[in-house]
Amino acid sequence: MAHSCEVVSIPPIPQEHFIRSVALAVSVNAEFVPPFDSSAALYIRPLVLGSGPQINLAQPDEYTFCVFVLPVTSLLGTKPVDALIMEEFDRTAPMGTGNAKVGGNYAPVLRWAAKARARGYGIPLHLDSKTRTEIDEFSAAGFIGIRHDDNGGTTMVVPNSSCIIQSVTSDSCVELARSYGWPVEVRPVRISSSCPCTFTEHTSHHHRHL
Repeated sequence: MAHSCEVVSIPPIPQEHFIRSVALAVSVNAEFVPPFDSSAALYIRPLVLGSGPQINLAQPDEYTFCVFVLPVTSLLGTKPVDALIMEEFDRTAPMGTGNAKVGGNYAPVLRWAAKARARGYGIPLHLDSKTRTEIDEFSAAGFIGIRHDDNGGTTMVVPNSSCIIQSVTSDSCVELARSYGWPVEVRPVRISSSCPCTFTEHTSHHHRHL
């Protein structure tokens, strides 16, 4: 969140205040935390926005920080879904704000996600907007590739695009893979090389194969 704030010229939230706010939001809503053995989770969404009274193109003199929590289940369930490679829309510009979690990166994708669903696909998959040859991420989640070789080995592949969010979920998956002794490759993932791999999408609370 600190990085995203910096990208859009919002003062960073002090770490101590951020942690205390998250803990408070969870504690006062403890009754809504799903059972540990269920497929549900308590989703935590911190949000900060400029709330000053000006409309000119300048930094606000006032900001509002809040933390929402709500119980959720898996976004698209736990069964495999097909992803539609987006060729008519670029999620972000090569030197834009794709590596920040800001609203402008998500709202424009909604109509394309609806079009993908209408065609029978579960979610759009975005390529880099400069060459359209490398995988960036899904419209509502990051991308992780799992490659199995002929000797029974498993390798995790994670895109290193500068236009995607460096998410805690992806970092956690990488650490888990390394704890299992799996090699981890953080590199460009060309769409033409995706066939030998099993790919998974990750969000904050589930994984599934694509």
